[in-house]
This record gives sequence, C-alpha cells and structure tokens, in this order.
Amino acid sequence: MSKSLFTALLIISFNGIADESVITDVKGQLSSNYLTANSSKEWQHQALLRYIPDFTIEKTLSNDYLLDFNVSVNTFANYQSDPDSDFSSNLSLYRINSQFKTSQSDIRLGLQKINFGPALLLRSLRWFDQLNPTDPLQLTDGVYGIRYRYFFLNNANIWSWVLYGNKDLKGYERVASKENTPELGARLQYPLESGELGIAFHSRQVENLGFSNESVGKDLLEKRFAMDGRWDLELGIWFEYVLIDQGAGSKSDTNWVNRLTTGADYTFAIGNGLHIVAEHLINAISDTAITWDQKFHTSALQLSYPIGLLDAVSLIQMYSWTQEQSFHSLRWTRTYDNWMLSLNAFISPDQPGNNMLGLSGNGIQATVVFNH
Repeated sequence: MSKSLFTALLIISFNGIADESVITDVKGQLSSNYLTANSSKEWQHQALLRYIPDFTIEKTLSNDYLLDFNVSVNTFANYQSDPDSDFSSNLSLYRINSQFKTSQSDIRLGLQKINFGPALLLRSLRWFDQLNPTDPLQLTDGVYGIRYRYFFLNNANIWSWVLYGNKDLKGYERVASKENTPELGARLQYPLESGELGIAFHSRQVENLGFSNESVGKDLLEKRFAMDGRWDLELGIWFEYVLIDQGAGSKSDTNWVNRLTTGADYTFAIGNGLHIVAEHLINAISDTAITWDQKFHTSALQLSYPIGLLDAVSLIQMYSWTQEQSFHSLRWTRTYDNWMLSLNAFISPDQPGNNMLGLSGNGIQATVVFNH
C-alpha cells in the first residue's frame, strides 16, 4: 500500500455514513516557541509559530462496535538566525487514520503514533517515535501502517503491526528502511503480580548497518527483540531490554546491538509531593549476541514539584559517562484550562545528538500553547 492508497482506503471507509449516529469533533493546538542559545561560541535565535488542527468523525455501528476517522495537519512558520537569517514554512499531514473498535479489540490504519514501554527518559524501546521529555507539546511524527490490538479479560493484550512507506528515520534509527519493503512486528503485554511484563519483536530490511551505517555489500534483514517490565512496589521500578541482530552475521564485528534501560521513581511527602525519576541506559555493540564489547553508559535524573494548582517546576539532569558530557534542564510550567506557559533554561553539549534531547548549547526556550 502506498500513502495515496492509505488515504483512499480511509476516505472509502467513511463514505456515506453521515447520519444522526455520527459525532464530529474539531479541535486544535496553536503554539509559539522562542529559543535563544549560545552554541559553538555563537548566539543563535529561533522563533516558531505552529498550528495543528484536528478533525475527528466517530460513528457507532452497534453497542459493541465503533468506527472513527481522524485527520490532523502540522503547519508552521519558522525563523532561524543561524547560519544565515532564514525563514521557512511548511504544511504536512500529522495524523490521518481510521480505527475500528470492539469491546476487546481495535484495528487502526493510516498515519499514526505507535509507542510502548515503561521508560520515561532513556527509552530503549523508542522504536517508532521521537518523543522528547523536554518538549512541552510532546509532538512526534507518525508512521504509516496498520496496527491491531486484542485485550483479554485478565488485562493481557497482544499487538501486531505492518509498516510501509516510511522513508524517514524512526525512533533511534540511524539508517532508513529499504524503500518499498514492509516492516513487521508484534508485542505481548501480560499482567504479573503488581505490574506488567512485555515482549516485542520487529523486523525490517535495510541497506546498511543500523548502528554504524556501514555497508557490507548486501541488503540486510534487521531483527529486534525486546523485553520490558514495570512493577509498583514501595517505589516504581522498570526495565527495557532490546537486542538487535543487524543481519550482517560474521561479516561485521558490530553486528549485534544491546540496549538496557533500568529505572525507578518515588514521590516523597515533601510539601506538595516531590517526584523523582532515575534511569540508567547501557548501549553496547559486539560481534555476538551474548557479549557486550563496546559499552556506552548514560544516566538521567528528573525531579518534579507542583508549586500549586497552576504551577510546576521540573529539573532534568543527564550525564554521558562515556563522553563525559552533561545536560541540565530547569523548566517552569503554568497550566490553565486552555493555555499553557513554559520557560526552560538549559545547559547542554554543543552537538544535540550527544544528549538525546535535541537542544544544543546553553540557552532559554519559551513556549506558549493554546488548545481549543
């Protein structure tokens, strides 16, 4: 299926259903963002105005069946001072999908968000999204595909998906999937004691090694295996483990990639409640699945405190033990019914790729959001 076929199928699925059982909803998000930062000993400035209108049609077919259609558009105008003063604008699809729901299942077709896993800051399972903990809007590009979920009565659930037509990088990918080839995956989530355990699998065809972007002279079948879990005890604890077979076999000494995130959180009874999140990530590459030859360690800490009903402050600190680089972000947020104001002061390495949070240098970011 191409992107145009996706769109045609979505339109056909809602053709001729305009009657009294149809509910429509129109909403949107208008935001402005100003960023100033000193990076590579030069001050850079960026101003962005964004509007994302969102339109949903929902039709009840019977007491147990529901069909909905959703489309939203990402439109923005952007001014950036570095390297040269430049103005740009763009309009693109943000989401377009149709979903069929029953009492125990749902199937969604089109441009959509797919994400899972318990980690909050250093996510080994960031396979298909670009969600960033420092982004007050929590925006991420979607993926084209079809996703199915079934929910058992004991709260276990299974997922399966087929992705197609996604040329851009997803999640932490360094190389794109081979064009005109499908990506296949599945996931099981199962309740266990006071928490939940998950296992996942995903495969795709690539032309270079996904970690180093090396070419080994042939197309590769990349396979990802994952296990994750979360338990709420006296404190919350979780882990995400990902093993990637890059498909090169003995032709590369970096064929295998291991990613392990461990984390915990707790709310201390201090004032209005001080919430602390701590995570540690290990990245490793090797020539076999059971060894961790080249290891890269990163730690992260987040402190969140609600000052009152409207205001909250949060501090994120991240440190790369391998590169000996640190990232610091202090954010104040005020939230009304429809409005949100956010001010973020940050100190980070000059290269945004080194801190996983997309901010470069030392600076201030101010955001105003209106939701309707």
